[in-house]
Amino acid sequence: MTVGSLSEDRRELAGAQKRLADAERELAAVRGIDPWGLIAATSEKLEAAQQALQEAPDDVDVLVARRLGQPVADCRPKSELQAEVARAEAEVEAARKTRVEIERRTSDAETKVRWAKSDVAMAIRRLLEDSPEVAALVNEIKAQEKKLIELYHQLNAVGGVVETQTHMSARLIAKAFTHPLHPDWGMLPAVESEAVTAWHAAVQRLQVDAFTPLPGGAAPSPPSRRKLFKAA
Repeated sequence: MTVGSLSEDRRELAGAQKRLADAERELAAVRGIDPWGLIAATSEKLEAAQQALQEAPDDVDVLVARRLGQPVADCRPKSELQAEVARAEAEVEAARKTRVEIERRTSDAETKVRWAKSDVAMAIRRLLEDSPEVAALVNEIKAQEKKLIELYHQLNAVGGVVETQTHMSARLIAKAFTHPLHPDWGMLPAVESEAVTAWHAAVQRLQVDAFTPLPGGAAPSPPSRRKLFKAA
């Protein structure tokens, strides 16, 4: 691992985070559209237009009544009302098509968000795997393990009648809890440690900030906006 590769890991993570933010904004925008409200509004408009057409007298009846000098209430020609019904029907159909399109775009946006989240997770994993801070942590664990094995050999030399009791007092947690192929870190005893808290906070912050420093490391310098744009 080189400093250059770690910087590239952070740039890749920053690009993945930008894609995720863009995808989440797109999804929020699509979800902000209410196609069902549009359908309801256009349907009400259609019902009103149909009702007006149904209640309107025939144009011929109105014309004859006027010729005979009979009082006739002002009313719109049926041809005009029929055209209004046709426009309202077209609006309802357009609203229904809009609903189908919004559902399609919502599904597409949700897929983009899922893939972007996966990209962010993979980028964080690569960054942590390449980081000298994590490598130093692993090396320290191996050094402590070596020291612990030496201490157990010393205890084993005690032997005799005190062997069972001393081994029970110095026993570790079950190996299955920290088996390298199937770790179950949730089974580890809880500890209060500033270092553990710092690692939890750093990894959590990496979810949204690619240039979060890791415990024991120097703060990385974010790239220029131009380089970050190319990475995205």
